[in-house]
Amino acid sequence: MLATLTVSVSSDGAIANNNGNLTLREAIAYVNQIDTPGPADAVHIQGPLGLNDIIQFAPALNGATITITGGNLVVTDRVMITGPTGAGNRITIQKGGASTATAGLTFSGFNLSPTGGSVTAQTGVRNLTITGFDTGVRAINLSSNLFNDETALRVIGNSITNANTAISLNNADVPFHIETNLLVGRTTSSGFGIELNGSGQFLPSGQLFTGLPIKPTIGNFDTGAGNAIGNFAVGIFFSFSTFPDLRISGNRIGADLVGPLPNDRGIDMRSSNDGDKVGRIDHNDIVYNLGDGIIAHRVDGLLIENNLIGANGGDGIELGIASGNHTIRNNTFDSNGDNGVDGDGVTIHPLTSGTDARQIEISANDFLGMKSWAQPIDLRNDGRTDNDSNDVDDGINDLQNYPEISSVSFSGGTWHVAVSLDVAGSSESKSFRFEFYRYNAALKNYEFIRSNPVTIPPQMDFAGSFSFANTTELSDGDQIAVLAIAASGTNVIEIDSA
Repeated sequence: MLATLTVSVSSDGAIANNNGNLTLREAIAYVNQIDTPGPADAVHIQGPLGLNDIIQFAPALNGATITITGGNLVVTDRVMITGPTGAGNRITIQKGGASTATAGLTFSGFNLSPTGGSVTAQTGVRNLTITGFDTGVRAINLSSNLFNDETALRVIGNSITNANTAISLNNADVPFHIETNLLVGRTTSSGFGIELNGSGQFLPSGQLFTGLPIKPTIGNFDTGAGNAIGNFAVGIFFSFSTFPDLRISGNRIGADLVGPLPNDRGIDMRSSNDGDKVGRIDHNDIVYNLGDGIIAHRVDGLLIENNLIGANGGDGIELGIASGNHTIRNNTFDSNGDNGVDGDGVTIHPLTSGTDARQIEISANDFLGMKSWAQPIDLRNDGRTDNDSNDVDDGINDLQNYPEISSVSFSGGTWHVAVSLDVAGSSESKSFRFEFYRYNAALKNYEFIRSNPVTIPPQMDFAGSFSFANTTELSDGDQIAVLAIAASGTNVIEIDSA
């Protein structure tokens, strides 16, 4: 079933179901089937009410403002609320001064149940401006909805401004698409651009979206459908949420298309459950935030790749306690640390007690504009960790010794770099991937050149030489840096340079 309801007036107030006008509040009530339209209102409704209804706005309302004067607008059945496109045509929903509403639009308390195999069913909101929900409230609230493998909540193409929290998913166990929205907060001291709180935890039979036709997304680099998120305490915030299939992709977090729009922190993932999973963060610009670009505490299995993480006041990425099994690759870290204290590319906080055996792959990243006090990679949040004889200590990534560069020479049109690695304490053969970086001491830049495989026999150290093409890989005046990654792909150490 599909009905199209056309809102004809911009007023709000009590439902009058037969006065010939259709307000947004009345349209939602009819979709929810908590009220029935009279003949005069029914002229604004085409088709029988049922699943997959659409609420649209009459052309006469293009550019209009709907001021919410009553309580919450709560959707409890499947519907897409869609505003007009085109410059100057966007419908604005704003909170009135006397309104008791705690959200602009709420989708709550219903089960998105199967609809016969279709994966095109849509529920959500697109192409609206929502503003003024600024103190302890949410502009769009997606809460207490149940799981279904055929549809997704969609929040697409909206402009949400002067918001305390723009989009909130609270115990929302459904896939979702949040794309091409402009989300602007009222202050960097409170609120979230996108909040996931307790979501994805309680799906039937423990199913966590894996293998479903629709995956949850925040932005979409592949289709150019990223969000711009700024002026919140946190751009994207996770608390006690598990979304292993979630992709955060193609967003500008801390900026819009014009320039800086900093949050206090870019992406902040925190859980009270060790091992909560979040998913993939790729092709985002996480820039200009006042604190860290990405924070992950007690979450597991992140893939962070192909992001620009730069000009943030703190660290590029901070991994807190019980946060491990991550892969961080092919990112550009640029000029973080303007707060004068932090600024590492990746910093990892150690456990406060017990053996810290976490393994984290960090590979093929560029570290540019490093501050003089910062490290590209800091395994214990304590600066450079010195090598120990035979590499017998343990901890994060086994506190593996780093390769040392003993000499750099030039002959026959080729650069030769002598490298050693002390691992003689190992009773087994060990295989590594040595990654080499062009290092500019003046700019504090580490630019990835290439990697080479190395195998070291048991009870042996490594000493060898690697050749680099003149000009294309190394040039006169360059310095070179090296790190090592275990063949398993999970063991990375800090960087040495010469």
